[in-house]
Amino acid sequence: MATYTITITNNSSGWQTYKLFMEVPVVQNNSNEVFPNVFAVGRPRLNNGSTQTFVVNTEAFAICGYEQLSDHIVARGDDNVSATLTGTGDNNSVIDVRDGGPSFVSNGTGAPAGSFEIYVNGYNAVRYPDVFCGYGKRSPSVDYVRGGGRIERNVNIAACWQAMPNTRYTITPTVKFYVSTGDFTAGEIVRVTEVGLTQLIDFTPNGANAPTYASFEQKVDGSYGPVTYSQSPTSILFTAKE
Repeated sequence: MATYTITITNNSSGWQTYKLFMEVPVVQNNSNEVFPNVFAVGRPRLNNGSTQTFVVNTEAFAICGYEQLSDHIVARGDDNVSATLTGTGDNNSVIDVRDGGPSFVSNGTGAPAGSFEIYVNGYNAVRYPDVFCGYGKRSPSVDYVRGGGRIERNVNIAACWQAMPNTRYTITPTVKFYVSTGDFTAGEIVRVTEVGLTQLIDFTPNGANAPTYASFEQKVDGSYGPVTYSQSPTSILFTAKE
């Protein structure tokens, strides 16, 4: 499975704990707001040129849970299922809402290439007003449980929205990320526009050149950049303009 690697060098005036966000995906057939979540939180890094590296797997996950979504809520998914983005394989997941909340009950095909789908079955939205859907990616470790099946307990949420019954959502992720600092928790709903200085990392393929590595520094004045993109840790494709 391919990965994207983002490395930040801390040359600022103090210790920093870097946070990673993903740009929210395009969600078709959705009338509710798509909230961004803090995708990952690094460890504190000293301002002596020390580095923080985030390695993000390209595998996508459909997520469901039960929570009234709002700013600074830490969204925690109750269930998740892997979804391919190739236009083939398992990329169409069905949510059932019963006593105990939402869960995925089946997985099939049908989503176009570059996307996956979540279909929410009919349910009593008055009784269950806080069902949500989400998109995320794998974090390093895996737990096994839930009725003899397998659930990836350490899938991190990148975006989420309140669900509606009898609705099919088509989700098209991007490969754009943002790095910031701040006192936030993984899974917390935080708008990127409200966190202060950020650095955009855009891995969108440019012709045959598809970067998978990005590196940049945080400077002594707190600003970021420029970002250098490459296809390996030692090669350089281009450096983004500040």
